[in-house]
Amino acid sequence: VTLAEDVDIHSISMYHHGGSGGLILGVYEDDSGLPGTRLGITGTAMLNASAGWQTVNLLSPANVGAGETIWLAWVFESNPGIRYESGSPGRAQSSETWGGGMPSAFGSSGQSDYRYSIYASYTTSIVPALKNMTLGVEELNSIEEKVVIYPNPTSGELTLTWKCTYS
Repeated sequence: VTLAEDVDIHSISMYHHGGSGGLILGVYEDDSGLPGTRLGITGTAMLNASAGWQTVNLLSPANVGAGETIWLAWVFESNPGIRYESGSPGRAQSSETWGGGMPSAFGSSGQSDYRYSIYASYTTSIVPALKNMTLGVEELNSIEEKVVIYPNPTSGELTLTWKCTYS
């Protein structure tokens, strides 16, 4: 995933077919087209027993700059079956196993043409140019901004809050 703006990644969501055991998710920087150094990691979460999306929060936000490419990674204690489609670019598979946890450096890996249903949830400044500004009603009515939501599709409720000061 290449980010269009500066973001703080807070969680990762992944679709799986349900199972038992643990799950760890991580965010890695790009190192010449393969995962490099780990930027963020979740604690160990218990796998949802039923199929569907599972979201796990990172232990601390991963800060990623505009234009940077990241890799989203996972390790399961026991494979629950993961939804994917064929296509490139695809996955990179580390030689690490559950016993090795989520390595700080991804290490050597091979790449194959499988794309998985995994998304990062992040925050960013929706309208960076308006930060710490006070606007009148006319200026507020002329603002147009595209908002991209991840994961997509979302599940549950989503709330966007805007605080505007005007006279």
